[in-house]
Amino acid sequence: MIQTSEHQEHAPENVIRDSRGTLIEKGLRVAYNYQGAVILGNIVTYKSTWKVARPGVGDNKWWYCSFELKVLNEDGHISTVKNPNSFIII
Repeated sequence: MIQTSEHQEHAPENVIRDSRGTLIEKGLRVAYNYQGAVILGNIVTYKSTWKVARPGVGDNKWWYCSFELKVLNEDGHISTVKNPNSFIII
């Protein structure tokens, strides 16, 4: 499972791999939840950044992961996956 929040001084490294350790790259095939069913699609775009959740709370800050994966499914619909634990590269 990928951590989506951390409590430390500096921002953690960006999420660049899925929960199994496969590098996230444009064009790769993924399985994800779409309207209650697991379907397949291809990665269109991907971004991951860490943001401060509670500014001004001492040297150690609470960070949260802002993650967005755009997936084109087989029906031509583009879905947005916002949790790095909600998809898997196949």
